[in-house]
Amino acid sequence: MNFVNHLFSPSGFMPHGYCYLWRPDLISLHVVSDSLIALAYLSIPITLAYFIRKRKDVPFNWMFALFGVFILACGATHLMEVWTLWHATYWLSGYVKLVTALASVPTAILLVGLMPHALALPSPEAMRMEIAERKRAQDALLTAKNELELRVRERTAQLVRTNEDLVAVVAQRERADQELRLSEERFRLLVERVEDYAILMLDPSGHVTSWNVGAERIKGYRADEIIGKHYSCFYTEEDVNLHKPEMALQAASVLGRFADEGWRVRKDGSRFWANAVITAMRDSEDQLIGFSKITHDLTERKRAAEALETTRAEMAHMARVMTMGEIAASIAHEVNQPLTAVVANANACSRLLAGNSPDLDDVREAVADIAEAGTRAGAIISRIRALVKKDMPEKTKLDINDVVQEVLPLTSGELAKHRVSVQTELFPSLPQVLGDRVQLQQVILNLMMNAIEAMTSIMDRPRVLLLRTQVQESDRLSVAVQDSGAGLEPGNTARIFDTFFTTKSNGMGMGLSISRSIIETHGGRLWAEPNDGPGATFQFILPAYPRSTA
Repeated sequence: MNFVNHLFSPSGFMPHGYCYLWRPDLISLHVVSDSLIALAYLSIPITLAYFIRKRKDVPFNWMFALFGVFILACGATHLMEVWTLWHATYWLSGYVKLVTALASVPTAILLVGLMPHALALPSPEAMRMEIAERKRAQDALLTAKNELELRVRERTAQLVRTNEDLVAVVAQRERADQELRLSEERFRLLVERVEDYAILMLDPSGHVTSWNVGAERIKGYRADEIIGKHYSCFYTEEDVNLHKPEMALQAASVLGRFADEGWRVRKDGSRFWANAVITAMRDSEDQLIGFSKITHDLTERKRAAEALETTRAEMAHMARVMTMGEIAASIAHEVNQPLTAVVANANACSRLLAGNSPDLDDVREAVADIAEAGTRAGAIISRIRALVKKDMPEKTKLDINDVVQEVLPLTSGELAKHRVSVQTELFPSLPQVLGDRVQLQQVILNLMMNAIEAMTSIMDRPRVLLLRTQVQESDRLSVAVQDSGAGLEPGNTARIFDTFFTTKSNGMGMGLSISRSIIETHGGRLWAEPNDGPGATFQFILPAYPRSTA
């Protein structure tokens, strides 16, 4: 309180107006000037405070606050100049100046330190350039933004289209997978329900991994009894000892597929004739993952084939007997000749031995003639017996030239009866064939008898029958029977091998049909063709037996 009284006490000093001798004009000049300066100083801090409040982003705004305080203090000193014209409170005026000094000195010091930073601020031109550069950058940024937005829209549209395509592909794949699953299920049901075929899967080592109803019906095993076992249990003991199951899998893995026919064994030990196809199963990397095996029971078919073969053999036998009946007179003549020689030589021996001193050399010669004639008759009878004997066909390795030579004596009587001469062109060193001797003799005999009959009406030219054998390429040989008869009628050429078709008044139409059947069962072919001249040629081809395995 004393300090305040001290501040406002004149302390014996005179007002400042005395210094101006209270001249009104001088006092007015100072009062107006100091008052205007004080008002200006008062308004500047207010303006700076408003600026600082509105522009908080302006750098060094604290300096503006210090300048405001400093200017406000300066305005107060000028107000004190007006006040001291009439009041001698110079202590108060001094303290106001002290405050002004305390505000101005730090401001001046801080301003000196702030000067380098202030000088570093860009000039208006630099700021305009920076603003222009920023505007260009903003424009470029806006352009890039627009381009980016356009690309984003385009990319978004592309992604939408791609997504739609992917959705369509996924849907299509799902449909395909569903169809595949349905197809696999249908196939599984189909395989499982097939009863006429045994369908099973094997692992790479040959163990059973799947089993269908047909397999259970044909082989007799239930699925739980056979799955996991080796498939060699279906083979006969002989085939297992020959390692046929392993060789079949090996062949299938190398060739991709292996087919075989043979006897197989059921669970109860009974045998059945089966056709089996083994197919190798491989993954996308061509790695073997197992085998599929399809077995078909052909027992009934084999029995039917055997019955057919038996019937065919019986028909062939009947045809041979009929042929032998047709040439019985000729055969009797052939047999009678050596028998007559036997009787004559035997009588001669009796006469020679009845003499007092028989000529033993003549006796030996007669006995030799008897033996030769008996051998000849025995050979003829043996061939006749073979032809009429009812045996199942038995294929062996044969020389076809020998077969032809064996037939010639059986037809010599018919040849002589019908005045037909025989010529032979037999190719030397023919490869052998695998066949039934009797059946091939029957074919040649039938063709020769047909050729002889075809020439019985010929009177204006020689009746010649040519037998020819030759090699066809390297793995086949042919036998041809050529006559000089009336030839083939064009309308009958395609029908002469049909069963029961005949041009003979007393024929049955079975000989050529049976002959063709015999040749075909030997793996060959029989046909007829007209000659360039008179007559026709009947020819058949047979496969040669491999020399390497002969």
